[in-house]
Amino acid sequence: MSEQSKNKELKVAKAAAMEWAVRRKDRVDWDEADSVAFETWINASELHRIEYDKAAYALSQMNNQEAFDASEVQEVLQKSSRKRRGLAPIFGYSLAAAASIALVIFGMSFLRTGEVYRTEIAQIESRILEDGTRVTMDAGTRIRLLLDDVERKVVLLSGSIVFDVDNEDPRPFSVEAGESLIRDIGTVFSVSLREDLSDDNGLERVAVAVEEGVVDIYHKEEPNKALVRLKAGDQALYQPMFEEEPIAANSPTEAPFASWRERQFHYRNQPLGEVLADLQRHYAGEIVFVGEGLGEMTVSGTISVERLEKSIYALEQVLPLKVTEFSE
Repeated sequence: MSEQSKNKELKVAKAAAMEWAVRRKDRVDWDEADSVAFETWINASELHRIEYDKAAYALSQMNNQEAFDASEVQEVLQKSSRKRRGLAPIFGYSLAAAASIALVIFGMSFLRTGEVYRTEIAQIESRILEDGTRVTMDAGTRIRLLLDDVERKVVLLSGSIVFDVDNEDPRPFSVEAGESLIRDIGTVFSVSLREDLSDDNGLERVAVAVEEGVVDIYHKEEPNKALVRLKAGDQALYQPMFEEEPIAANSPTEAPFASWRERQFHYRNQPLGEVLADLQRHYAGEIVFVGEGLGEMTVSGTISVERLEKSIYALEQVLPLKVTEFSE
């Protein structure tokens, strides 16, 4: 067996082992057929048994707050040699306090190909794709996975998403968003479909930002002609219906990369219609424009979704508009 085949077999075994470990612990809808399937799987290979023991042990550690330790979990899971980033506190929680949501943080639920996945209002979630790529989805995000033996593709249907691509998989990785195609060249990057609440035509712009590595942006109808290349710190906006190529900013930006992961939005001369479309994904009520031209006004500053209603009313202080609440 070639080294590539061994690596692929190991990845598949790791993914299946963690899924079995999680299902056996939660016992949600577990029945006799599941018991038979599990026994068949674990007895099929010594590799399956080894990886399952590791996964079950790691899972037990993550649910024991006193024993929980990020470095120990990483060692147990025996992650690949690709560069790992530290585990920063999420949404103001310490690492110990985050132990109760470790399954989400570490991405130990796997997204399978061919399915559509979504996050709900105010829900931010991290998961792992079948190939090992980690995705973090903002609230109100929908994606479809198209993974086969030739390529890895994610179709972004709405919202914003960060990709931490597993580059040990030799298949090319791309993201289709609207009329755009973004191809990964070893990187961590974000893609957003920027809607405008004030636009009844449903026009969207695609926003791409790169934290590590490089991406190329194409029009999906011309996949052999790269329009722009972005490297770490770069970002671009693209609306194919009106622009021949993306408007790229090839310099580090002041705003943190994908700041919505910390439940904050940083804006610099952003159209109000797009700003409120972002906030709508975190707001249970409905935001409606009354009056022409409101969506074209621009917003600069930081908005926290933890104080969302106050932030919306604060717009009255900086823009010539009136916010009215019609019901609870």
